[in-house]
Amino acid sequence: MLRVPLGVAGICAGFSDRYDGDMAMTRPGSESNRVQLLGRELGNWTWLNQVHSRDALLVLQPGQHCGMEADACVGEHPDSVLSVTTADCVPVIMGSSEGLMAAAHCGWRGLEAGILDTTVRLMASSGAKSIVAAVGPSICARCYEFSRTDLERVESCVGISLGGEDQAGRLTLDLAKGVNWILSRLGVDVVFLSDQCTACSGRYFSARANGDVERQVSAVWRDMDKV
Repeated sequence: MLRVPLGVAGICAGFSDRYDGDMAMTRPGSESNRVQLLGRELGNWTWLNQVHSRDALLVLQPGQHCGMEADACVGEHPDSVLSVTTADCVPVIMGSSEGLMAAAHCGWRGLEAGILDTTVRLMASSGAKSIVAAVGPSICARCYEFSRTDLERVESCVGISLGGEDQAGRLTLDLAKGVNWILSRLGVDVVFLSDQCTACSGRYFSARANGDVERQVSAVWRDMDKV
């Protein structure tokens, strides 16, 4: 697991890969994989039934809202582990010096719906004054073949050009570029931006490239020894 200290309030981001095992909570063995990953009790983890929405939930106690439909969670309890799962979409982990943490799952539909806007607003309304982010591995622009109609929809919402081409000259979407742009517009300081592609690196589960049903987990927690 790649661990990235965010540099605020002891908050750490973590991004698993296929060698850490399957982290999809509905699949056998994922519970023990998560516990082994961080050494945190499963009851402290919040995981979501992700539906490509703009909904973010406020987590007041460890493990609250497990399995609820949403695509981001925000909290500050020192025992909480907030998490999302991905297999090509962009995982975004955020934190603030006030101790607020967030984990967001952002695919193209979530980007269009405004999941990052919702998450940042929820952090701000909960007391976060400045926010930093770590953006984890996702499918790259060279691998993400995309339709022109959907690309125009996403570009209209984001406000910048996100198109590209793959090696065969087919139209593609640069999803990570869109995420980074929105975070910048929201005043979020991106302190880590992964350059790893889930589809072509060979290190990650990928629904697009391989039809994988397994998932990576991206998590955020507080290391109170580093506060």
